[in-house]
Amino acid sequence: MVAKERDRDRRKAQESPSLPASRSFVVQFTADTAPASRRFSGRIEHIESARSRRFVSLDDLAAFVADVLALEAAGEPD
Repeated sequence: MVAKERDRDRRKAQESPSLPASRSFVVQFTADTAPASRRFSGRIEHIESARSRRFVSLDDLAAFVADVLALEAAGEPD
C-alpha cells in the first residue's frame, strides 16, 4: 500500500505544471544523520527569503517548510 501511494505521489509531482523558485529550499544534513535509524538533523534554508533553521527531526524540517509556505500564501514579506 505504501509503495502505491509513493508511486501516486511521484506521478502527481511529475505532472505538476511548475516549480516556483519561491518554494525552493536547501537542506544540509549533519554527519550524524542516520536514515536507517530515522534520525535526521541539520539545517534548512529557504532560498528566496534566506530564512534558515537548524532541525533535529523530520518533524522540525517539515514544520519549517510549512511555516515558510504559509507565510508565502499569506503574502507576508520576506
